[in-house]
Amino acid sequence: MLKVTLSPKKSRFFRVVVRVIAGIVLLAIIAYFGIGFIAADKLTTPIRDFSSELTPAKYQLAYEDITITARTDGIQIAGWFIPAIDSDKAVIMAHGRNQSRTSYTSLIELAEHLHQSGLNVVMLDLRGHGQSPDAHYSFGLVERRDIEGAVDWLIQRGFKPEGIGALGFSLGAAAVIGAAAEEPKISAVVEDSGFAEIYPILKARSYSDGGLPSFLLTPTLWMIQLKYGYDLSQARPVAEIGAMAHRPLLIIHSVDDQIIPVENARQLKKAYPEAETWILNGPEHGCSFYIYPEEYSQRVNTFFNKYLK
Repeated sequence: MLKVTLSPKKSRFFRVVVRVIAGIVLLAIIAYFGIGFIAADKLTTPIRDFSSELTPAKYQLAYEDITITARTDGIQIAGWFIPAIDSDKAVIMAHGRNQSRTSYTSLIELAEHLHQSGLNVVMLDLRGHGQSPDAHYSFGLVERRDIEGAVDWLIQRGFKPEGIGALGFSLGAAAVIGAAAEEPKISAVVEDSGFAEIYPILKARSYSDGGLPSFLLTPTLWMIQLKYGYDLSQARPVAEIGAMAHRPLLIIHSVDDQIIPVENARQLKKAYPEAETWILNGPEHGCSFYIYPEEYSQRVNTFFNKYLK
């Protein structure tokens, strides 16, 4: 067997090369996880959007400023209660990511339509949004606690489970599905522009337009779990929706939604075949009420008034 012996000079050079390569690999690993550490905060930090000048009073609606205690962690969630006289039916409204109960004027306009049909309305600022305390969002994994807290608040006010419904948009849709899966006191759900599972959405949109390549998603999710204690890959309403156990569900989605493709609605429908669906053409993500206010409110009001008792 031929034995190769390196000269001392070449041996030193070889060791230097190995150390340089090892150093580069180590720096790459540090950068890989370091960027994930930074991206974890960027991905989960909401943008505040709240107008103190925009309230239900703008639409001549009587309302109460309320504070709701979220389940499990006790975060104090800001909201409004819009009472409907002589009505035992109530709907909890949950906005989308980076929004609040005052986003646009359409959310309050929708609340007005719900109220006119005889529904009490609870409008929330999900944690980290609006006037609620700071928090990182979890695409429904933790925000469901805010919805469940609103259920507790309504029960304390004398509402019965058969009279409690929930309506959520995008992030809020995942929150209300998750809450309904865990809480049988929610008797009917409308989800608008919700995702089936968040991982493919994040991967396709490069961290929700954060500008980072998709291969960094894995360390980012690891760091989110390390820092905040939840695994975003488990934000999968499609896997939870069956736990609603035959309660009424209305799925609303636009085929022109560029953020959460309509295929997500089809996946949810497949997982929950008894769901009613309304698939539209034209509106952008979460804007169906804004584009078709009369038909939207008619469908949603009819749904809740049919199934809430």
